[in-house]
Amino acid sequence: MCNLGSRLATIKGAKPIPVIDNKIKWHIDESKFPLGIEKYKVILSFEKSFEILSNEFAPIHFESTDKATDAPIIIRFRDNSDTDIPEQFGKNILAYAFGNYDNFSYSSDIFFNINVRWWDMHKPDYFSLKKVCVHECLHALGFDHSDDIKDIMYWQYQLNDEINFTNDTKQSIRKLYPAAQKTDLRNYVLEAKILNYINSRDLLILGKYLGITLDERKSKSSNLMILKTKL
Repeated sequence: MCNLGSRLATIKGAKPIPVIDNKIKWHIDESKFPLGIEKYKVILSFEKSFEILSNEFAPIHFESTDKATDAPIIIRFRDNSDTDIPEQFGKNILAYAFGNYDNFSYSSDIFFNINVRWWDMHKPDYFSLKKVCVHECLHALGFDHSDDIKDIMYWQYQLNDEINFTNDTKQSIRKLYPAAQKTDLRNYVLEAKILNYINSRDLLILGKYLGITLDERKSKSSNLMILKTKL
């Protein structure tokens, strides 16, 4: 467990997930889904979770793939009757994840308790898939719990829709994943005079590199506003 005021600790023995072409891929095992929530809402919740992570890890981008063999992070819904889970869900356990360990078949994988009442956001008597996914993904990426109740990595689920990355967590992300230099890159991009002269096509390419989706149907000024807002 981390000490208050310290940088977010990393999971002992876990290694950073390899970043290939500024990407980390993820995959959903669609063999089982929870009841009471539409499949598209489940998938959309995960997509939103990885958008949040892409924003914090930029220019590293998290990308979904249909091929499990291409994905370091695999998401599954399971319960204690399944034979393919590495450990049982304890009482009140919403989900669990593993860091990236050598010679471990479930490295960086995430298991969601299928019996939990899931929703695409927090509401009474339900739990936010998006919020829990961001938390568990950070475990999969190698980060331990935080003692800061305001941080997304706090050890206990908070009954709200907030997903906050404290400065300590942001610094830890930069330290464990040096490619995630969003702060310096943000300042460089925002201060660069070239933004005043860049053409629409190159602006789309820059957005893609930074992990920010721009719309080719929009004007350059609109996309520029989106870029600056999301950086």
